[in-house]
Amino acid sequence: TKSTVHQKIIRVAGKTVPNAEVFVNEIETKANAGGVFSVIYTLEEGENFILVGANDEFGNYQEVEISVFYEG
Repeated sequence: TKSTVHQKIIRVAGKTVPNAEVFVNEIETKANAGGVFSVIYTLEEGENFILVGANDEFGNYQEVEISVFYEG
């Protein structure tokens, strides 16, 4: 997925399994009981690759890479 944005700070949010550990590049968070997570991410000028990964309690891991182009 590729998007172009004009703001430096974005919210990366999604849904996974309940209480999963979620990683958005170097930011670590945890999904709530409904599986929803959200982090604030600061972009660099130009193309930014954001890797979102989720780990459940059974050791299953899934990741998605998105590309966001920041034009200030």
